[in-house]
Amino acid sequence: MNVDQLTPWLVAGGLVALLVLWMVVRGARRRAAKATKVVTRMGGNAGRALVATLVIGGLQWFLLTHNSDPRMWAAVLGVPALFSAAQFVQMFTSTHHVHSKSKGGRR
Repeated sequence: MNVDQLTPWLVAGGLVALLVLWMVVRGARRRAAKATKVVTRMGGNAGRALVATLVIGGLQWFLLTHNSDPRMWAAVLGVPALFSAAQFVQMFTSTHHVHSKSKGGRR
């Protein structure tokens, strides 16, 4: 075989390799974008939870260090505990179902 016979096969092989490479990069880009959305959503929730924790904890600390009334202590510690317990109960007793589309349909 000489160079003139190999050239069309090399060009075809190169095009196939470029097509495969393009498909792999496109799939990786989609997966990365989806993972970024999930992480961003989780990061936003984690950030909000952290800020809420700091606000509630700071307020509790301030009120408990400047007051010795047992009723104040019960209110300051009991009300946030009541809300967090209600949230935990709601989280663990979910009453709605999420249905995904079958056969790879888009949402």
